[in-house]
Amino acid sequence: MVTARQEPRLVLISITCDGDTLTLSAANLKDLLLPIKTPTANALRKCRVQGLDVQGRDCGEVAAQWITNFLKTKPYRLVHFEPNMRPRNSQQVEPLFRPKDQVAYSDASPFMVLSEASLGDLNSRLGEKKVKASNFRPNIIISGCDVFAEDTWNEVLIGDVELKRVMACSRCVLTTVDPDTGIMSRKEPLDTLKSYRLCDPSEEKLYGKSPLFGQYYVLENPGTIKVGDPVYLLVLGKEKRKEGRMGPLAGQLALQRNPHLEGVPRYPFLLSGNPLLLLGGRFLFEERGSRDLQKLTVVAKLSILTCVFYSPVLVEPNGIYVKSNFYLPF
Repeated sequence: MVTARQEPRLVLISITCDGDTLTLSAANLKDLLLPIKTPTANALRKCRVQGLDVQGRDCGEVAAQWITNFLKTKPYRLVHFEPNMRPRNSQQVEPLFRPKDQVAYSDASPFMVLSEASLGDLNSRLGEKKVKASNFRPNIIISGCDVFAEDTWNEVLIGDVELKRVMACSRCVLTTVDPDTGIMSRKEPLDTLKSYRLCDPSEEKLYGKSPLFGQYYVLENPGTIKVGDPVYLLVLGKEKRKEGRMGPLAGQLALQRNPHLEGVPRYPFLLSGNPLLLLGGRFLFEERGSRDLQKLTVVAKLSILTCVFYSPVLVEPNGIYVKSNFYLPF
């Protein structure tokens, strides 16, 4: 399997999906239109990614010629990983993944999360030549949090989608490919990242001398997400955590909850301004007839509010409005 590490100009190919059609676009070439479902008559190809074998359905001669004509280096084939094919085991690439974590053609995980704040911090350390998120190829970019806050999250909730953090993403020479020109410099931003984002010496066996930027996540609960969705931080109730400062997540902060309870609603608290102090807490859920009792530990502006709410609860930008008309301002 070839990536932009070997063929940097691959970053100049854009991909869009419309209905049942996948479109590949590149400068000076007519768009390549491919069906989402590759014909079963096409040959199966044996591929190798990160030392592990994985199958792919050949996308045909037209696709192969299109890729070859664009790269102008050597003949290549385009393959499609189908749902019935056996994926690679992420744990065989990185030991911190679980046996059930799987991936097709990505290095180790299908989800890489990066915050705008972390990218901005890196650009503040670079010279004139700034970098884009596309230098690092995250598929989820989160705004509204502190620099490198994504390094500390255990689980996040976006709509119905729950993602669990596994480990940091160690960065390689691919980050030095300019996403606008397809030229690899082999220098920045990698050199700057090495000056302040190396792992702790105790983790060198895992990460080596590669700088860390962005985090690998795995899927806990499937669903649909879209740009603009609020992102909630899920803090496990039984987990002991040290006090730490963190800004509101995408402008919103989730309630702490017990992960063993299914169907517990999450109420967003619309907060902004100074960083919040997050403390370990508990989320209790108890059935009382037709009412649900939620005991919540809310931390805001360095003050702890412990409240008992009976449904319904209306959350407002400046506080929490409860059915009893008892109002708690932040």
